[in-house]
Amino acid sequence: MIFCPEGDVSLSPAEVLALLPSGLVLHNIGPQVIKIGDDLVVKYGFGVSATEVHSMNFVRRHTNILVPRIHFAFRHNNELYIVMQYIQGTTLEARWNMMDDNTRTATLLQLSGYLRQLRALENPSSSPGPVDQTACRGRWFSIYNAGPFQTHAELVKWLNHKMEIAPGSAEPFTDNYRLVFTHQDLAPRNLLVDEANQLWMIDWEFSGWYPAYFEYACVASLLQPIPQDWISEVLTFLDSYEREYRSLRAIQWALEFTPFA
Repeated sequence: MIFCPEGDVSLSPAEVLALLPSGLVLHNIGPQVIKIGDDLVVKYGFGVSATEVHSMNFVRRHTNILVPRIHFAFRHNNELYIVMQYIQGTTLEARWNMMDDNTRTATLLQLSGYLRQLRALENPSSSPGPVDQTACRGRWFSIYNAGPFQTHAELVKWLNHKMEIAPGSAEPFTDNYRLVFTHQDLAPRNLLVDEANQLWMIDWEFSGWYPAYFEYACVASLLQPIPQDWISEVLTFLDSYEREYRSLRAIQWALEFTPFA
């Protein structure tokens, strides 16, 4: 066990593993997400790490953002299994084109409020990266991750080194930014709308404390297909960081082709 609140759920890890083969597959690209019973899902497989557990618990404790409750998490055969609350709902990606203008506006207002809460959180340490101070993951850290970094200055040094390797040029990175809590994957597939039109945020594996411009850059770089106008709508909730986004794009070549340099 890596997380298990006392008396939270009656199932054991062995019982969870026994239920998985007959469960309902909700997602099977990369991580597996399997519904077991009426109100539980299990996430496991490629890319699933304890960071997601710690991030979700941190956000649930310190904000009013709707995040599924984690009942427990355990390791089996070197894989992490996260047993969490099942949310009866639909991804925003699937729901968006069926929403009327009023419902879309209300949903975007919920998301705007969530982002304000995340960015208002205080970092309990001076370190960038995940709340459990492990390696940084996400679009700007290559598929091999990077760090962990002890200070913001260390992260900036790493980013500027990547810029030196990459062709072309852009403004260098500095540590003149606040580290804010960042989701890093605000794609509509990671937002659920429940039966009461309440918005839930899921898939926190890339989240952590990053420079204020990271969330803007992550949204701006989202890949298609996504609902029409999603990127422009969400960017209105974030301060504009076009210059910093250009700097991050400038290091993408180095992240892809020379990740260990």
